[in-house]
Amino acid sequence: MIRRALGRMALGGGIILVAACGDDEPTAKYPTADAFCAAKAAEECKEVAAACAVPDSTCKSTRAGACQAAAGAATSQGRSYRPDAAELCIARTAAVYADRVIDASKEELFIEACERVFSGTKKRNEACSNKYDCEGALVCDLDKKICSVKVDKQLDDPCGNPGDICGKDLYCQARGEVKFCTPKNKSGETCNEVEAPCEDGLRCNGMTCIAKKPAGDSCDNNNGCVSGFCDADKKCRARTYASESGTCKDFGGA
Repeated sequence: MIRRALGRMALGGGIILVAACGDDEPTAKYPTADAFCAAKAAEECKEVAAACAVPDSTCKSTRAGACQAAAGAATSQGRSYRPDAAELCIARTAAVYADRVIDASKEELFIEACERVFSGTKKRNEACSNKYDCEGALVCDLDKKICSVKVDKQLDDPCGNPGDICGKDLYCQARGEVKFCTPKNKSGETCNEVEAPCEDGLRCNGMTCIAKKPAGDSCDNNNGCVSGFCDADKKCRARTYASESGTCKDFGGA
């Protein structure tokens, strides 16, 4: 119960009664995972329901179900719901869905924020196997399988310690006994997915860095497509929305 105390303050010869509130904790905007999923679904469906010709209630039910399935998967990994992280996810959901064309940088921020709503419990230097196993802002270094503090590295910076992340179009390559952030290979250059990867906008065909495939072309994995999505029929498909397949099907449509 909120406690109130009455105090007196002299002002211009008069007496003012002041009510002082207790120090009760504010209530979280989305106190439960279900509340969070309902809010996220509503934000996703604001524009998409009409664009996909799906009833709003169908869209919200479908997206809330997808969110709850993701929450269940996170919980099974030992992660728990963090109400304090939910609002940032909702805000970034609004930002990424406001555009009709996927903005890769906004989508990356959206994914990171929403994954962090379900936080891991592993502490620094503890073993991990999933990108979000670790608590707070720690990252799981998937190569070394250890929770670490993320350290952004630029061209020619030394790398190789847990948590070191080379920037866009760079990778950590050995030069003698020390590793440094090195440019990924350009179009036409020889490549190897592990030891000599291609620039982020290219793909390696096993020998050479070449252009990624447009929508409609055959594919083996998401990385081979310009859209970043290879469907179940092994065809590159354009993604319109920041959802599982990026199509109306994810929202209850055809």
